[in-house]
Amino acid sequence: QEELRRASEEAQRQEQQKKEQANPSRGSNAGADQATAINERRVPYDLSAGRIEYRFDEKGEAHLLGGEKITSETRSLYGEQFRLSGAGLSIIEADRGVKLIDRKEKMQINARLMRYDTKKRWLWLSGSPVVELQEKNGPGIRARLEAAVIERDMEKEITLARGNVHLKRKAEEAIAEIAVFREKEQKMDLTGRPFLLRGGVWVRCKK
Repeated sequence: QEELRRASEEAQRQEQQKKEQANPSRGSNAGADQATAINERRVPYDLSAGRIEYRFDEKGEAHLLGGEKITSETRSLYGEQFRLSGAGLSIIEADRGVKLIDRKEKMQINARLMRYDTKKRWLWLSGSPVVELQEKNGPGIRARLEAAVIERDMEKEITLARGNVHLKRKAEEAIAEIAVFREKEQKMDLTGRPFLLRGGVWVRCKK
């Protein structure tokens, strides 16, 4: 039986080699395709709640109720009620208040409404959202951003704030209708009747 098993495995191996030689691109992509399929099914976070309701079908959906906590390697998300949907439950939505703590970026976000796409790494916030940037080397807040709507592209590290934007950074304050913060460059563009308060003097300009 052992000899038969070995012979069968050797025959399968030779057959696979012939297929790969006949179509090399198919053979080289087989492992990548399998890895992609596994990654599509993998959920990139852990979740816990007092109660979880899950619907088993093609468009699987889950509801988390009571004491929700969703954690990944660098982020923790807290709220009263979450709705998870999409492929691999990758889209997280909330309408009863959320708090997101990003340990890598040293950032805390609070809002009433949220939509978070974990695959695209895109975050949308509304309902009096507030973003607080903590000091890199110690306690304290180094900047605070408020607006009507705040969006964050975590892949590109760009934050967009719209509507009644108010930025406070230590002794400086800025007010505008739109603010675009490019985290990698450490630059923020303010447009829409922007005002800058510095040293007790208000400066108004186009941008």
